[in-house]
This record gives sequence, structure tokens and C-alpha cells, in this order.
Amino acid sequence: MAERVPAILAVGLCSPLGTSFAETTRRYAAGERAQRLERALVGADGLPPTLARAIPTTECRDYHERLRRLLAAALADCAGQVAPPPGGWLLRLTVRPDLCDGPDREAIRALLLGPHAGLLRDIDLRPGGPAEALSDLAYAALAVRDEGEDHVLVGALDSHIHPLLLDRLAVEGRILMRGNPWGLIPGEAAAVVALGPVELRPPGSALGHVLGVFRGVEEEDVAAPRGLVGRGLARAFARGARFLPPDRLLADLNGERWRAEEFGVAVARAAGPEAGIAGLAADPETPALQLGDCGTAAGLLLPALALADPPHRTSPGPVAMVSVSSAAGGARAVGFIERCGAAPGP
Repeated sequence: MAERVPAILAVGLCSPLGTSFAETTRRYAAGERAQRLERALVGADGLPPTLARAIPTTECRDYHERLRRLLAAALADCAGQVAPPPGGWLLRLTVRPDLCDGPDREAIRALLLGPHAGLLRDIDLRPGGPAEALSDLAYAALAVRDEGEDHVLVGALDSHIHPLLLDRLAVEGRILMRGNPWGLIPGEAAAVVALGPVELRPPGSALGHVLGVFRGVEEEDVAAPRGLVGRGLARAFARGARFLPPDRLLADLNGERWRAEEFGVAVARAAGPEAGIAGLAADPETPALQLGDCGTAAGLLLPALALADPPHRTSPGPVAMVSVSSAAGGARAVGFIERCGAAPGP
């Protein structure tokens, strides 16, 4: 029996740069930025915070409703590209851990599932950050290849756009504000990715392939490290560097000092001249500087951006390396995504 080849068949996005995969990737490639001063709010420094929002703050103040609207837009975008299976998809959705661990878990699941009869048969909420979301994309590809699944849908959903979450970022010293130039710009996004065997699809209909995902664990507390930060990401980088040379490198550098430090350590330890990564690491794509920090959703947002045109300064070759780190828990992941139809790299 021939081996099944898993393919990415569709991507649905709702991000600060657009309410669809097509709009988000077009504006990303054009170098547009979504960050704006939010004058409807007052930050911890007494000034309006800089945010990257997909939904106007004053239009939706209920946090759970905000998440529902983000996911609904991404699902509608995905369903417009590929038809759901009979009975709908089972969506494996990675969300911030506090949405899964609290008493409202089932209410949140029901709220997210409710409007999507025919598209979804159920939602499996999975706690995690961007590294866990990227790892789940690899598990989805394995489910197609090894477990005979014909229709797999994975997603990632997150938003920092809520007063309590913004205050938490300020207390933790993570948000960009007066007195803290090493802070992130809060964002929000939903991303869903549909996978299936390429043999069951018309020729040329696949967007790309998941070539591999390599994981590591950071043992240092990045908020108060006692030693060198970056060993966990370096392990993932080292395994990826032996895999194949990429044409693009997308990293979740968002302005936080610890991310820059661990990225530098990972590159220094793993990116020898023969790996083809050192040159890319000198000027990687940093989507958070255009879309803000999208939290857990970055784990699928960055692979989605790898499936479309890059910014003009970047090689348009087919293989992209994606590096993401979860702020909580220490998970690190490096993925390799192949874009169908892209011209070979230099």
C-alpha cells in the first residue's frame, strides 16, 4: 500500500492584518503594520497602550465573545477554501491554559462550538502556548499519514485584548510601555489549518506540507534566570539544522529581551555554516513586529504566513523554518513548512 502524503489543504485566519488568510498574507508581504495607539484604554503608565487588534476594542468588550468572533471568522475563511466532511470537523483547538483549567471550560467550549453546526461536530480544547500549537500541527500530519484520517482540523486561538490581561502583562513587565522598551505589543488572532491526504485532492490544490517539527524544553525561568537562557530552543534548532536547509526563517521575536537572548544562543549553538541558517538568522522574518504578539495563536499563524509570499527582502523559496517559544511551561518548537508552487530557493 502506498504511503499517504499529508497536505495542508486550507488555512483560515483572523488577525490584526485581516479577517482571512488571503488578506492577512497579502498585507504581511506588503510590510503593513497593525499596531495602533488604543485611546479608549489607559495603560499602567498612564498613557494609551499600543495594541494590534483584529476587532475594535470598543466593539466587543466581552472576552469570551471576542474569542468566539475570532474563531468564527477563521472557520468561515477555512470552509470557503475546502468543504468540511460529512458531520463536520473535530477541531483540536489550542488555547491559553487558563481557559482549559478553570471552571468555565465547558461553557467556553460550548460558546465556541455553538454557531458552527455543519462545520464542526465538536471542539477538543487543548491547553498550551505557540510551541504546543505548532507541535499539534505535526501530530495532525501524522494522523493523516499513519492513522488513516482523511479530514483533520487543528487550530490556535488567543487574545491579549482585555483590561485584566493587559494589566497582567504590565505587572509581569512584559508589555511595551514607558519605562519598558523591551516589551511586547499585545495582539490577537485565530488560525485553523485543514489537513488531509494529497491523493484525495485535485492536483495543485494543496497549499503545502508539514515536513517536520522538532521540540525542546527550556529549564530556566525566563523571568528570573539563574543561568543561560536558550538551551531548550538550541536543542530544537540543532535537530532542525540537520534536517534540511531552509529558504526562509520566521521567528516569534516580539520585543521581549529573553526571546532575543534565547534566539541568539540557539543560532550560535546550532547554526553552523553548513546548516544554511546563520545567514537567515541575521535578518529573520519577525511577524510580531507587524501583527503584535498573538500568544498561542502564533504557533499556527507563523506556519500560515510561510505558505504565502514573504516580504520583499526575503527569499521566496519553498521551505520555511518556523521558531516559536511558549512563555509559560518552557516548551520550544521549530517547524519546517513547505509551500507548494513556490520557486526553488537560490
